[in-house]
Amino acid sequence: MRGRQIAVALAAATALAGCGAGGGSQPASHAAQSQAAAGKAPIKVGVMTNDTGPYAPLGSEVRNAVQMVINQVNQQGGVDGHPIDAIYLDGQTNPNLAVTQAKQLVADHVVAVLGLEFGTAAHAAVPIFEQAHIPVIVNTADEAVAEPTNPWVFDVSTVTKIQDARMASYLACKHITQVASLHDTEALGEEGNQDLKQLASQYHFQVVVDQPYDLTAKNLVNQLTAIGRSPAQAIVYWGVGTAPAIVVKEYHQLGLKIPLLASAANADPTFLKEVGSDANGMLVAATPSVMLQHLPKFTPHPQELLAFAQAYQQTYHQPLGELAGLGHDAAAMLIHVMQQGALTPGSIDAQLNNLTYSALNGTWKFTPDNHVGLQVSDVVMARIVNGEAVATACQ
Repeated sequence: MRGRQIAVALAAATALAGCGAGGGSQPASHAAQSQAAAGKAPIKVGVMTNDTGPYAPLGSEVRNAVQMVINQVNQQGGVDGHPIDAIYLDGQTNPNLAVTQAKQLVADHVVAVLGLEFGTAAHAAVPIFEQAHIPVIVNTADEAVAEPTNPWVFDVSTVTKIQDARMASYLACKHITQVASLHDTEALGEEGNQDLKQLASQYHFQVVVDQPYDLTAKNLVNQLTAIGRSPAQAIVYWGVGTAPAIVVKEYHQLGLKIPLLASAANADPTFLKEVGSDANGMLVAATPSVMLQHLPKFTPHPQELLAFAQAYQQTYHQPLGELAGLGHDAAAMLIHVMQQGALTPGSIDAQLNNLTYSALNGTWKFTPDNHVGLQVSDVVMARIVNGEAVATACQ
């Protein structure tokens, strides 16, 4: 089953048993339990997301989408009659807890793990799964989790180097030569900052000011004021959690006029609703999941994406966001390789190492030497206009 077929099946369903917004560790769905009683053993899959703490807006999206895919597969009879027994764990945006939970999933004999959208937690948990030879499909934009190529880790996300390259291309198109970097000090922010600096000479700009901040920061006036006093002609911003809303609002309060560029997570519909008109004019390195009203031409399966977005809205009473779309693609990818007969950790990993897979947000091309898969062409530079992401002329 391709990712688009799963999306269509989800959209057609009038009810999705077991789909809920609650976090924590959850048992198998009723469908999984009934099928297990019929004789076929369940297949255990770990789902590690951060449903509380600063990363909750992203982690809950991943969990929601994964639940939709897995519950629908179980309703349709599982994989070759085996129900998927998903073990959902809330990492609470705590890397230390991620280590404990990773060990728990190893002890539970899961065949694969999904989620880990929080880069710092992913770095903490991945070595445990690598040692246990359990494949992990992560949703973090921090490519350092999967690079240098780790034989057991696959990233289904638009990683920082890809998004930075799209933003750098935009800067070059606009002849911007002096840039400010604003970023949090977690893995994602640091990686985004490093990738931006590495691209500077190729795209003919300089990072003239580097302003880091703690993930839990409540006020970024000092950082933004320093940028405003610098010769920077644009700001490239890497951060998630509660800080993006602070950045956008204080950027306007301080009267800054230089362009503000950010990652696709900052075009999430829920976030845009929170910040309101302050988001107008912000630029994002976007994926199709956050451009539903203005889908880019390269969108692999536009009708299927819109159908999944509608089903997601009906199920969770909130719009589809960046991480929800990518969460769907990660889960659909895992189901796909299982349906090809890969039901053990080793066979799943072997399939993923040689996989070309087209889903809702792009086409992933995994090889033994590349576990990131997406390209710059899978991302579009967009401007926020009245709460919607619209492709810019400069790419």
